[in-house]
Amino acid sequence: MNRELVILVADGTMRAVFAAFFERQFHHVLSCAPFDFNPRLDLFNNPLEKDGGIHRRCHEILRPYLNTHRRALVVLDQQFGGERPAEEVRVEIEHRLNANGWAGRATAAVIEPERDEE
Repeated sequence: MNRELVILVADGTMRAVFAAFFERQFHHVLSCAPFDFNPRLDLFNNPLEKDGGIHRRCHEILRPYLNTHRRALVVLDQQFGGERPAEEVRVEIEHRLNANGWAGRATAAVIEPERDEE
């Protein structure tokens, strides 16, 4: 394994946001040691899948990276169909990843929409 982190995001917009973040000295914001991250190698979205497909197939999509990356992160929006709790979706994704070779090396971030306070 020669790469530290691969990030699978749900769509092109999310990819652009993450790419812009990682082009800067991101380790200061994350409060971690610097590590090599190249958005062209380590950040992608699958144009054939959106949030629901990422939820169901992330373990298959990330399979080619099992031996090239130490860790994986999956990021998607919570609202991709049924109104399922973000925590439930996150646990399902992490279970799929752990059961398919990423045990202890992967996590998911499920972004919840802002709710208007009335």
